[in-house]
Amino acid sequence: AVVSTQSKLMSRECTVTVDFSPHEGAALKAGVIRYPPNPEANWGPKSRAGKRPRAETEVKQQKKKKKDRPHNPDLKQFPCRRFQENQCDLGEGCRYKHVPNQKEEIQS
Repeated sequence: AVVSTQSKLMSRECTVTVDFSPHEGAALKAGVIRYPPNPEANWGPKSRAGKRPRAETEVKQQKKKKKDRPHNPDLKQFPCRRFQENQCDLGEGCRYKHVPNQKEEIQS
């Protein structure tokens, strides 16, 4: 015969004494409100951190920074990665410099 765990537990005598009387330091005796009112009207979770409204001076400084830098920098000083991998289809229309891969020149 199989004896279940429940029947094993229920067959034992309870050895723990439980006291449900309030503790001396409990907040109920100290006059503390158990469920205090909300601190403000919409106190719940706020929106996620992200763009915050900026002061006008910050916006003006940001616009000034954008004006100071060139609109289209000359990228011909940098080699084209796609060309080095033989995947650039733009030819002379590419913004980057088309320099033959130096490893291929050595092997040739």
